[in-house]
Amino acid sequence: MESYGNVSNNEIANEMNEEKSLTLGEILFVVRKNILLILIITFVCTLAGSIYGLGFKEHSYTASTTTLVMVDVNKTGTQTTTEYTNYMYSIQLINTVEDFITSNLVIDRAIENLKNDYPELTYKSVKNNLSVSNGNNSLVVKISYTAKGDGKDQEAVKVVNELVDSMIYLVNNTTNDNGKLTYEILSNSISVMDKAKNSEAKRGAATIIAICFAVGLALSFGIILIKYLMDDTYKDKEEFERYYKINVIATIPNLVDTKGGEKE
Repeated sequence: MESYGNVSNNEIANEMNEEKSLTLGEILFVVRKNILLILIITFVCTLAGSIYGLGFKEHSYTASTTTLVMVDVNKTGTQTTTEYTNYMYSIQLINTVEDFITSNLVIDRAIENLKNDYPELTYKSVKNNLSVSNGNNSLVVKISYTAKGDGKDQEAVKVVNELVDSMIYLVNNTTNDNGKLTYEILSNSISVMDKAKNSEAKRGAATIIAICFAVGLALSFGIILIKYLMDDTYKDKEEFERYYKINVIATIPNLVDTKGGEKE
């Protein structure tokens, strides 16, 4: 086994592996040394994201309808009903309304009513693009639908309005075998506040560009980190002395031929 002084090759290798770590100063040095590579990779990734986001990604259109969930006072059948009781009862119904409008029953009815205009609609596509939101302690439920694809602005408006209309129709008109309302708990409790008239167009370009910028930075830092960790050369005599535990007496500089420009 070869050794240098009193240090074996295995000991040297182990020590090199242990000391092959980056301090803050070394990180800054590596970044400065490879700043051009970082800028190029980040620029290319950001440019690619910009081209895709601004030139190729389809628009998406989102339309929203708001509804008010409020219990009918006469439904309780008691003279002692207070406004606060009705309010609390309405709050408890919010989750039921949110679940009901995303049910197969409502979505399938809306698809059936829209099949002549939009035959490509399916339960899965509608549900995946449907969102329902409600503020804390608010009786207002916002139903939104997003239609993806250029020129589908009116589709978003018609679908979300049809979903709300189908929900209200079903809760107020569906009866069981005894002629009683199947969804009596929700009947006459949902009303439309604002129907969707227009849709908001989004392309999502800013998000894509930001993601590509972050990917470019991460990729460039990953590349220079791998380069650094795989580099087994010594940068200066101090590093050589630290690994081999010996003193360097002298170094031979690189000489440049002023005529040919080649190192000797």
